[in-house]
Parts: sequence; C-alpha cells; structure tokens
Amino acid sequence: MPVQITGIVPHNRSTLGAPRPGSEFDIGAIREFARTHDEAGFDRVLIANASSMPDSMAISQFVTSATTRLGVMVAHRPGFIAPTMAARMLATHDRFSGGRTGVHIIAGASDQELQADGDFSEKESRYRRAGEYVEIMRRVWAGGAPFDFDGDFYRVRGAMGMVRPESGALKVFWGGESEIAIELAGRHADCYAIFGDTLAGTRPFVDGAHAAAARHGRSIEVMMTLVVIVADTEGQAWDQAAAVLERAVAEKSRNFRPGNGNATVAPGKPAARGMERILLRSAEGERLDRCLWTGMNKAMEGRGNNTTLVGTAEQVVDSLLEYYKLGVRGFLLRGYEIMEDAAMLGRSVIPLLRRRVAELDAAMPAAAVQPASTSSST
Repeated sequence: MPVQITGIVPHNRSTLGAPRPGSEFDIGAIREFARTHDEAGFDRVLIANASSMPDSMAISQFVTSATTRLGVMVAHRPGFIAPTMAARMLATHDRFSGGRTGVHIIAGASDQELQADGDFSEKESRYRRAGEYVEIMRRVWAGGAPFDFDGDFYRVRGAMGMVRPESGALKVFWGGESEIAIELAGRHADCYAIFGDTLAGTRPFVDGAHAAAARHGRSIEVMMTLVVIVADTEGQAWDQAAAVLERAVAEKSRNFRPGNGNATVAPGKPAARGMERILLRSAEGERLDRCLWTGMNKAMEGRGNNTTLVGTAEQVVDSLLEYYKLGVRGFLLRGYEIMEDAAMLGRSVIPLLRRRVAELDAAMPAAAVQPASTSSST
C-alpha cells in the first residue's frame, strides 16, 4: 500500500536553536508550517493537544483552509465535551476540508496534566471512556435513525447527526501501550500510533495491535513517530546530531517546564509508558539497529518522543523500510527544526521512501503488503 507520511504543525516557531515560550501563538507560522508540509508531499499533519495548548480543532480548521490537499490528524481528548457534539463538530470540519480530517484520540498520559483541566479520572478509566466515546461518534457518523446508548460513562437518548463525514466516517487514530490501550485500539481505532523504537522493540506492538483487532473481527493500521536527521554524508549527519544534543541540553530547563505544552510529571519519571520504554531503551546504547539514535531520549529523561534516525537519505529510508516490512504502514516524521526539516524531507526522504515502498510492494506477495484497514477508515 502507499506509505502514509504525517508531519506536525506546532503553534509557533519554537525550535532547539531558537526556543519560544509556549504561550506565543503565531498565526503566520502556522500557515507557513501548513503550506510547507503541503508542498513537501506529506499526507497529513498532527495538530497536538495538551491542557495548556491552543485548541487543536480550531488550528486544524485553519490548516485545511490554508492548504489544498493536506490532511489533518486532530488530537482530541474525550471527556471534556459530549461525544455526540464532538462527532458533529468533526464531521462538519471534515466536510469543510473536503474529507481531509482525521481524529487522534488522546486518553491522556499524565494524571497531573489532565487535572489542570479538571479531569481527575485514572488512566484505565480514561481509556474505557475513550472507547465509549469513539463508539458513540461512529454511530452518529453512520447516520440513520436516532439511537440510544447506555454505557459506564455515557448515556444518550435519541442521538443523531444531521451532518456526516464526506466518506461516511473519520479515520480514528489511537495511542497507548498498556494492555487495555492496545485492546481498545483493536476494537475502536483505524490506526494505532506507537513511539519510535528498535525493530525488535517495535514488533510486539505491531503484532499486539493486529491481534487485538482480529479478536474484534477487524483490521488495523500501525504508524510510528520518528525524528529524522539527514545530511549528504553519514559523518555530517552525526555531527548534526551532536550539535542538536548540545543545544537541547543547554535549553532543557526552558523547553521542558510546565506551561510549554509538556506533561507535568515528577522529576526523572516519564509521563507515559511509551516514554518510559524509550528511556529504558537508551540504556542499551546510543546507536542501535542501522542508524537509530537514543541520545536525545536519554538527555531529555524520556520526556518527549525523540527516537531519531541519523544518516543519509538512503540510510534513513533503508531503516524505514525495515519497519515497513514489520507491518508499520505509516510514519510521523519530523526534524528538530520543523519548518526547514519538513522541506528537506520533501526533497530527499519522502519521494525516495514512496518509490522504495512501491518497489517493495511490487516484489512481495499481495498478502504480505495488503493494507490493514477497516470499512470505517477514510
């Protein structure tokens, strides 16, 4: 299947080289980020969400209005508005965007961070609530007669929606590494999103997501988030990695403080299980597999998803192909300088990756490359 490439659109120009306060909201930068990703050939961009961040729904609507083909992956937290209302909002957004809207369900990694929005539920309850939330949204998107729903978290009578997504439903993305998160992803999601890891560390999550979906008579895609450092030579790429690490350590206290959109956690303790896992992976070595670099994860103590591929475009694409062979069908790719690196990825990595995947698919049996999807995906 054509590999899906996702980027990210932040709400200001903050970079490691030129950090900005999280409170800065730059409309011009958002527009430029969006158009850069559109022109670079990304399929969609993530619009992130956290208790202190600007509204992801509004930003995603702005992004689709500023671009011609770029899709959005709207990070959305269940529990703050009714799922029936969320379904109508997202469907309306999708119609305005011409079918370019997807939703990334964020149950919430940190208890403390969600408490800033008045949510004092525990993580397992949040995942179960998110499952009901998606179930109700799908029923609203399906249209038809009004329906009732009785769950542990939601109860509705006569629910319906007068607007449907352009393709009948939105693509639903889902994350989380606990057993319940993976099980509910298999039941409710179209795409399961995981943090970057080694090939050996990735396989259990790919297999687990597919097994969970199969238990519910479904199939599911898997996507992975990775940072990329690319240069003309391998040596130059690793020199860039060293410079990135030096800047990151210098700015650590500024970039990772409450109020900058980062989860508030106890010192030395990552907020999410995935972040804890990638921090433990860094203890195995700074350079793993072909060109996977764990240095930033170790320096940032697991805060943030900073598993990085370092090398030439060919070396990075070779590594991405190994994940594709494992069953990863999409990648969220970014650099440490998001604007410049998005353009770079569009020149050197994305076209090469798409060509190599097409060649690989053509050489492999159809069953081995058949996309994992559901009838509700768009």
